Amino acid sequence: MQVRGPDAVFNAIERDEITLVLMQKEVDYPHIRSICEEKNIPIEEGSNTDLWRMSAEPGFDVLGLKRRKPVASLDELCASGGTIWILDGVEYATNIGNCLRTAEVSGAAGVVITTSATNELRRTATRASMRADRFIPTIWATCAEVIESCKHHEIRIIVAEDVGSSKPWEVDLTGDIAMVVGAERYGVSQEMLEAADTVVRLPMLGFVPSYNLQVTLAAMALESLRQMDEKGLLNMED
Repeated sequence: MQVRGPDAVFNAIERDEITLVLMQKEVDYPHIRSICEEKNIPIEEGSNTDLWRMSAEPGFDVLGLKRRKPVASLDELCASGGTIWILDGVEYATNIGNCLRTAEVSGAAGVVITTSATNELRRTATRASMRADRFIPTIWATCAEVIESCKHHEIRIIVAEDVGSSKPWEVDLTGDIAMVVGAERYGVSQEMLEAADTVVRLPMLGFVPSYNLQVTLAAMALESLRQMDEKGLLNMED
């Protein structure tokens, strides 16, 4: 999803492939700013460290985000297709932030959080995500709103919970899907479980009865990417 360098970014903007530009504060490219203003493309400014962290390759002071719109409503997100992550009732800001970062890195279309958002929760989650929320739609909504939108747009709801009867690799994790992980203490809500098309269970062989929330999300995300690659749907060069 990333284009690197001023020439490549400018050319991709001309082809209407870029939805956001990340530019180092100390540099300026007037032609990029001009075409971004013309096409109403937001520009985020970051430090040298920020650009170094975000770039897939070192040495670039301007990056372009492809395909994914960084801001969207719940309806727009569900209509866009791809993988949506639902953090159902997750309350710990650090967990939300780490999940946001993992979802963004894995190429998800967006993240929906069914927890009441306070300003402090948002701020702490943003810091924990390395501000990944700049590059991926991050939506706070009720469980009922999420379910209604997913059903309206025919998005399969796949829950990861210890009551599941299938392993992740036994279920199709490609296409337009919403993958759900639950709150730290109580797990996925009964409302979401009842709305699920499939409930999967990650194999657990140890004494402790559950994985960390971010581990569950990462394991599901990687299995989804593996299946996409197996079907020829994963183009690492695009």
